[in-house]
Amino acid sequence: MPVNKIIWPDKRPGEKAYWVLEFDDQMDLEDPIDTLATVTWTVPPGITRITAGKASIDPTSRKALIWLENGTAGETYEFVCTITTANGITLQRGVTLAVKAP
Repeated sequence: MPVNKIIWPDKRPGEKAYWVLEFDDQMDLEDPIDTLATVTWTVPPGITRITAGKASIDPTSRKALIWLENGTAGETYEFVCTITTANGITLQRGVTLAVKAP
């Protein structure tokens, strides 16, 4: 798991929603005019990533998006987001998401 781990607000098992990771802070240090080129998510078993018709890059910013549904109440899931910028920089962030009972 990457060192810079983020904890997202809890989700409920029946929710279908998206979560966001911003890369502005670190990208500004590397190259202030660079943009996201690719986003790859490592998704743990037990929670569902929705990909059909859903973007993983916010085209107006330096945000990586992931759309999720389901999950088991009481479980905590760990994700890894790896981005590559247009100028070839690769950055990685870890995220924790807990699923709480409705």
